[in-house]
Amino acid sequence: MALVAIVVILCLDVFARNVLGQPLAGTVPYVEVLLVTFAIAALPVTQKNGGHIAMELITSKVAPRVGHWLGYVRTILVSGLLLWMVVGTLGVGLSSMESREVRVGLSHVPAWPVRLLIPVALVVLLLQVIVTVFRSRKEERPDGR
Repeated sequence: MALVAIVVILCLDVFARNVLGQPLAGTVPYVEVLLVTFAIAALPVTQKNGGHIAMELITSKVAPRVGHWLGYVRTILVSGLLLWMVVGTLGVGLSSMESREVRVGLSHVPAWPVRLLIPVALVVLLLQVIVTVFRSRKEERPDGR
């Protein structure tokens, strides 16, 4: 939905600039906020669908058992990084909400909702990474243990 809104806003801006001789006020701040919203909200969905770049360059060169454990090490490192990012962005988001931060331009676009969306999307991504690991572990073992 955010991507469609970005395209519509940019098309209207181009139309207004070429036909009316004047761009739409606030196009850049709105597109910035929507672009961040689109990008951060797409991360958990991409992880769920398996659209991430895997470590196949490394894991394909080692024994299957070693590759399997390297996958777990990768997941632990990624989970730690995501947790660290959640803590960092949550502080920024709460501070932004308290100050009611806006993107300043021709129009004032609220930035604080997107700043709060970032830690939420990172938590969802972290949970999706954990679910993916447990699902792949169950698929690898026929007994389900």
